[in-house]
Amino acid sequence: MSADIRLTFGSQTMIGGFGVVGALIGLYCIPMLIDLVAVPERHLKIADEIDTMPIGRAARLVLGSKVNLLRSSVIGTLVGILPGAGGSVAGLVAYSEAKRNAGPEQRFGQGEPDGIIATESANNATVGGGFIPTLVLGIPGTPPDAVILGALLVQGVRTGPALFESGGGSIAYTFIYGLLIATVLMLPVGLLIGRYAYRSIVTIVKAMLVPGVAFMTVIGTFAIHNSVSDVTLMILLGVFGWVVGRFGFSASPIVLGLILGPIAEQGFVQGWIIGSAIEDLPGMFFGRPLSLAIIAFTLMLLCWPMSARCSPAAWRCRSPASCRRRRSPFSVP
Repeated sequence: MSADIRLTFGSQTMIGGFGVVGALIGLYCIPMLIDLVAVPERHLKIADEIDTMPIGRAARLVLGSKVNLLRSSVIGTLVGILPGAGGSVAGLVAYSEAKRNAGPEQRFGQGEPDGIIATESANNATVGGGFIPTLVLGIPGTPPDAVILGALLVQGVRTGPALFESGGGSIAYTFIYGLLIATVLMLPVGLLIGRYAYRSIVTIVKAMLVPGVAFMTVIGTFAIHNSVSDVTLMILLGVFGWVVGRFGFSASPIVLGLILGPIAEQGFVQGWIIGSAIEDLPGMFFGRPLSLAIIAFTLMLLCWPMSARCSPAAWRCRSPASCRRRRSPFSVP
């Protein structure tokens, strides 16, 4: 906010902070590549017959998780409204909430359907949510929205409040109908590709898979800003993520902190400056019903796992094994 340079450790590369895409690639791809190289076994087991699920059964499975589907869709829409967040953040938040509310019999990380439903529904919901700041404010919510915004500007279409004042509502409805058509068309395409892509990926040997993925991670990170520094930060963050992963720390909270931390800090500093200027600093943060509601929900989300772990029902069990399973859905095995 004050344009002061801090926490750069004398490096010009750190003036702009960590690149979001580079951090995502480093923290998720590099540890996986290191594990693939360190383990001599195959990365995936080849099954004689691939177990497929009929579309009717899949639809019933999704409808059976209506709460998870609705919650993740709302999360994706809200995250899509935030400029620069995108589907990756929405998927992480939705997956975390689905895992937080999971039952003892659900095994996330081993193909749990609720995990797939949460991430994909949130990821899809960011597309519609991202159009809200793009069309209403002229601020792209996600990287694809930035491309669409550029295309609109090339065609002479001005986004923002003037778009709706000048009778540009038909353009917004064109995007809405286009999203509906794209959603319908993606179903047969996904079914077709998913049936044959899995076997092809499984049969690729690690000697070809690891160098290919490593090459794409480097090229993808470099292509964002054409900067070698981004590649260096990506590799360093990847190694750091692999090291902390050996001690049981997940990369998802780190990614969420890198993405949402600057947004939260900017809002906090803005509120602090405004509150100091009007000489009502406590009222700036605690004087409005909306802020009090957000604080209450935050405290509830923080305290719920501890209350669930300490509740009497969580400790009642018939055997030590069932006690460990029922102690809390948030307990680390």
